[in-house]
Amino acid sequence: MTNFEFDKNLEKAWYSLYERSSYDPVDPFETRWCSLGIGYPYNIGLGHWDTPQIVNELIWFDPEQALILLDTYLKASFRQDDGMLAIWVRSSLDPRYNPDIKGAEFPCSHPPIWSIIALRVLKARWNEAYACKWVELAKRNIEWWKNNRMFQSSELYWYEDSLPIDSRRWESGYDLSPRWDYVENGPFPCIDINCQMALYFQCVSHLSYLCNDSVTAYRFKEEYLSLKSLIRENLLNKELKIFTDNNSDSRNAKKTIAMFWSLVSGVAEDEEIEYMVRLLEDKDEFCAPYGLPTVSMSESSFELDCWRGPMWMSQVFWVALGLQRYGLIKKASWLAQRSLEVVRKVLEDTGKIWEFYNPIDGDMGKLRRKGRNTGPFPDYLGHNPLLSLERIAQEESIWPL
Repeated sequence: MTNFEFDKNLEKAWYSLYERSSYDPVDPFETRWCSLGIGYPYNIGLGHWDTPQIVNELIWFDPEQALILLDTYLKASFRQDDGMLAIWVRSSLDPRYNPDIKGAEFPCSHPPIWSIIALRVLKARWNEAYACKWVELAKRNIEWWKNNRMFQSSELYWYEDSLPIDSRRWESGYDLSPRWDYVENGPFPCIDINCQMALYFQCVSHLSYLCNDSVTAYRFKEEYLSLKSLIRENLLNKELKIFTDNNSDSRNAKKTIAMFWSLVSGVAEDEEIEYMVRLLEDKDEFCAPYGLPTVSMSESSFELDCWRGPMWMSQVFWVALGLQRYGLIKKASWLAQRSLEVVRKVLEDTGKIWEFYNPIDGDMGKLRRKGRNTGPFPDYLGHNPLLSLERIAQEESIWPL
């Protein structure tokens, strides 16, 4: 076991921020709920992939509330007409709240990562009624993805981010990533959504098995295997030995954090796994002095701006979880430890948990946000799974399947 020790100040800071970002029931939420963080100015509500990542942390100290918050989020963001999950659900505390749609904003969806969080929640606090309800919701939501974001010819998926720039609303969560710099020939198959859909199929298969629905479990197991094969056939760049978007414009960045979804989803195999681990250890690629950048430092488009280079702790979590999937517990621990050290130092200096961090020299003043000098938002919960990363750092496996 590692000598890594929990940081009580870090855990206290996370929990304090959670308490200050939580609210009693207000329309449209029927239960107590938590925003993305009191420092986030754009939405007083639930949404994007932030809320499931907050649920992931609640498991450690209040699994019952984690169960309730995830269900509240799914119920509020689900569109009955076609099964879409909204990118945002505003509360009535938000001046932009629209009572006609109960606060749900449906211009696009968001990364479908909630199902693996659901498995972690149900492992901590089993509830058959919730599990079976979520399977039915997932089946309808998967149909939405197939009907709206799947190429019928190849059966591969795309994000709105790969559309021409005036159409994009940052559905992938990787806003302004250098993957999207040149999209005139879009849409095109995107590595993250394809791996996330493969993971979705696998998780729904397991949820169905837990609900004693063997037919649905088998169906989604087969869908997982089929999509895995398609990803390997179409999105594995054999020259670079990594998984990338299938975009014919070579000017877009290839070595980005998105490729590591091939680990989380189980799509990667021996040679690719070994190569991605080497990239994580390479000081010219992803082993920055102060953590894990979201774009390889060898890419010409790397810069200290939002998703173009800075470290996001949520992405450290997903990469570490992917390493755990393959039994690389010590490597996941190493990655979590060196990234948490940055957060600890910045918390000590500023008293804040931040949206993202500087992986080059730790200087938060050098960071930009979407071209502006404002830097990252403080008091931000949505992308900070710090409690889970502390367990990973201690070599505790939290892989749920």
